[in-house]
Amino acid sequence: MNTKKITLRQLYMFLLGLTSTLYIVRVFGIPLFYFLALIGIFVFRKFSIKIDRAYGAYIVVILISLAVNIDNGYVYTMVLSAALSSIICLFYMGLLRQNVKIIEYLLAGIKASCALQLIWCLLQYVSYHAFRLDINQVVFSQMFHMIDNASRYVNGNLVLTGFCWHPSNMVPVLVLSIVMFNTWYIWLICIFIAVGMNSSTAILALLTLGIIKILRLLIRKEIFKHLTMTKIVGAGLAIVFVVVAITTTNLGIQIAGGITRLVERINGTNVTLSTTVHRSYYTLLPLVIRNTSIGKILFGYGPGCSGLAITRINGQYSLLGSWVVESDYMNILYGYGIIGFIIYFFWIIRTIMKKSPQKIFFIEFLMPLLVAGITYNVQYYWVVFTILVMSVHYNKEVQVRAGK
Repeated sequence: MNTKKITLRQLYMFLLGLTSTLYIVRVFGIPLFYFLALIGIFVFRKFSIKIDRAYGAYIVVILISLAVNIDNGYVYTMVLSAALSSIICLFYMGLLRQNVKIIEYLLAGIKASCALQLIWCLLQYVSYHAFRLDINQVVFSQMFHMIDNASRYVNGNLVLTGFCWHPSNMVPVLVLSIVMFNTWYIWLICIFIAVGMNSSTAILALLTLGIIKILRLLIRKEIFKHLTMTKIVGAGLAIVFVVVAITTTNLGIQIAGGITRLVERINGTNVTLSTTVHRSYYTLLPLVIRNTSIGKILFGYGPGCSGLAITRINGQYSLLGSWVVESDYMNILYGYGIIGFIIYFFWIIRTIMKKSPQKIFFIEFLMPLLVAGITYNVQYYWVVFTILVMSVHYNKEVQVRAGK
């Protein structure tokens, strides 16, 4: 990225990328990323409406779903969710297609955001375990009053969540960090954080990414191709570090516990209440279909309201009003119906399969999220935004190389 004569627009794009993953950093109760994105619509008014056709079709489904469910009593929730997932993406894709040079500043901001998240997670761990100080609660709740509850605890122990509050928000951050930085020490940091998150979904995502990288090396026969003394020493030091950490702390127990929970969730042994609830999102599907109108079957219960499908069956979270099912697949199916489900995942799969100079980026970033999405929500608005940005970026690269 050229650091000379950075314009206001370039700086804005960097800040937009920087705040994209910082969920608990808020202004007037709204995540700063969304606040900046909405402001940008008024600042950069001129843009062309041109977007990936598959995602454009998905936006149409979102708007139809909103119209079908306009009388459900949750108009504010639906309009906000629809705006975040359609209007913002539509505007910025048009803007970026007009001025592809500013994409590098946006991507630099996203990369910096990932680095900031990892550093903050390590600070969380040190401050809590060394001084019993919850820096998220102190900074974002007590000092700046951005959010009432900035931290998460499980069995009385702090869970590493960075600027995300919930571990599931950190899963795509960990995957994207590894993909964008592509270094062994980022791998170590992300594994450490995943264990500290107490999240089997995070472990599942990193395992999937690890398998993809190993298979890629095996297919291309590159495991020993670029082996140097520096890499051998680095790998040796990493192994020593891991062994010392496991033997002198409870890290080994936490890793074993995370893997055990993951296996138990898959094979059905020692099922917890959380696992039972998450399974019900799938097992209740026949009942949901039998008790749902054809309009909702086709276009869902509306943006941000997928949980209403479950509430109608068993009363779950009835006091919350609108809520989102904690599974990417069922959230999209219940929220946007069969048509929305087919179009959205067609777009994701097509993005993975499309020929591109950086096709491996989409495989390594999206495949772990597709697997992790079975057990929880991980494809947040900023994730979709990042996919669209990368698509525009690499499509422009193809056009430049082809001389178009």
